[in-house]
Amino acid sequence: MIESLSITFTLFEMAADTSADEIIRLQIPMRKTIKDKANDRAKEYGFGSIQEVVRLFVAGFVRGEYEIGFTAKKNDDKKN
Repeated sequence: MIESLSITFTLFEMAADTSADEIIRLQIPMRKTIKDKANDRAKEYGFGSIQEVVRLFVAGFVRGEYEIGFTAKKNDDKKN
């Protein structure tokens, strides 16, 4: 079953060039097990929830603070 992760945040948190305080809801469909594991990982890093991680990421993303790339993780146990 796929759940939807609902994230509520203010536009003010997202972009430095706006003083709007309009609240929006971002919904991200995902499997419950992934959502639960993401929440657990977020808490390991000191966040209250995965929503806080997403808010932080989105705010930095719109300010251009991140370079995003993907690198395959090396796994020596993996058989070819």
